[in-house]
Amino acid sequence: MQKKLNVGDYINRICILVGMWFFIELIQLPVAFIARVDQIAAKLLLIVVYFGMYAGAIAIAWHYYRQYHPEPVGKMTRGNVMLVVIAYVLFMIFQAVMILLSNAVYHQASSENNDSIQRILSSSHLTMVVMLIGIVILSPIVEELVFRGMIVDGLFKTAPIIWPMLVSGVAFAMAHAFSNPFLFLAYGGMGATMVYLYRKTGTLKTNISFHMLNNLIASLGMLPLLFK
Repeated sequence: MQKKLNVGDYINRICILVGMWFFIELIQLPVAFIARVDQIAAKLLLIVVYFGMYAGAIAIAWHYYRQYHPEPVGKMTRGNVMLVVIAYVLFMIFQAVMILLSNAVYHQASSENNDSIQRILSSSHLTMVVMLIGIVILSPIVEELVFRGMIVDGLFKTAPIIWPMLVSGVAFAMAHAFSNPFLFLAYGGMGATMVYLYRKTGTLKTNISFHMLNNLIASLGMLPLLFK
């Protein structure tokens, strides 16, 4: 039987979420300094710290997620894979419309967050390789545990889907795009889409697959820089 949460429980869980949000924001700091140091030992230390922070964030998020979601994690099925592909195509259409509107109204085609990531990625080949591992593999895992798992199961386990879609969408957008309303909606739409996937399939594996696919395709444009 699911324990009924009181006000203190909600405050505690919100504080944990805010703490995880700040932790996720800090993870990119070590990799930003890789191109700025010359010593091999210093570069290796920064890489270890970078992946160590990801490992710590995933472990903490997993701990709380399993507290909020003690049920089986679930499996990826063929139907789930098809749902990921369909959701991704529909989201790409929505995102393209938001980017066109952003470009038309604000003359801005990408968020400041994306621009900052591209600057870091282009700073050195080593930085790019290390950061792409984080972006494509590790970031989707920790962000889905936090922005979907901990929010949906921690705060809205039995609530109508509209509420976790709104809250998770806004939280995800705040972590990625403050630039203008259209880019905010693009990221918010992605967050809301992944809440739908989670509620529909009952497994975060679907969300993580969607998130990894999105980040992988978004990162492909940076690969030519490796050969310059």
